Amino acid sequence: MDSLLPEGTTRRLAKAVVEARYEDMTAEHYDILKESIIDVYGAMIAGSTAAAVPELLSLMKKWGGAAEANVAFYGFKCPAHNAGYLNAVMSRALDYEDNEENGSHPTASIWPAIVAASQLVGGISGKEALLAFGVGRDIEARLNLANLKYDGFDPVTTAALFGSTAAVGKIMGLNEDQMVEAFGIALNEAGGTWQSNMDSALTVRMNNGQATRNAILSCEYAQLGLTGAHNVF
Repeated sequence: MDSLLPEGTTRRLAKAVVEARYEDMTAEHYDILKESIIDVYGAMIAGSTAAAVPELLSLMKKWGGAAEANVAFYGFKCPAHNAGYLNAVMSRALDYEDNEENGSHPTASIWPAIVAASQLVGGISGKEALLAFGVGRDIEARLNLANLKYDGFDPVTTAALFGSTAAVGKIMGLNEDQMVEAFGIALNEAGGTWQSNMDSALTVRMNNGQATRNAILSCEYAQLGLTGAHNVF
């Protein structure tokens, strides 16, 4: 059955996410991705006791909820979107992980989203994780490079949010229509401010958590049949 959703850039990106195969990328691409993964785990270890992490962990323990995914290093499980959120905050906390030209920190959001989503679906293979990571980084980089001037917005809660959404959608097996909806729902959650960076606020590291959390929720909402904007990009 043909899709009833409109054509356009959003659908083309959704189609690319759904149809991406492991064989589409080279060994060199995967070597770069593996380096980013190793790098972000080092940053996550260093950031695991940084400011905001213990406080947020205490809050999430208070909230409780379904034991879907692990908060790294703490032996605590909670809903996947919350686990991904806190792992992303750890990853970004000390600014040691990789970043792009205008201050985007994609891996600190995309990889925690992948880890949480993989547990949400009951586990995935290493190849599936690397493919999702490559898809997410590709979408994020294309969007980021297309608009290097953010006019006060944070690229993490814009470009990295959509890259994380693409990666999670790939893991959750969203179809093309659902992926369009997930992008549209994520758009509704986009827009963190760069002012946090200017003021040296803890919300800088929390922005990565927001991108991860909102990516997971956007894909879960889309899978349930909820709808978002269709002309996102």
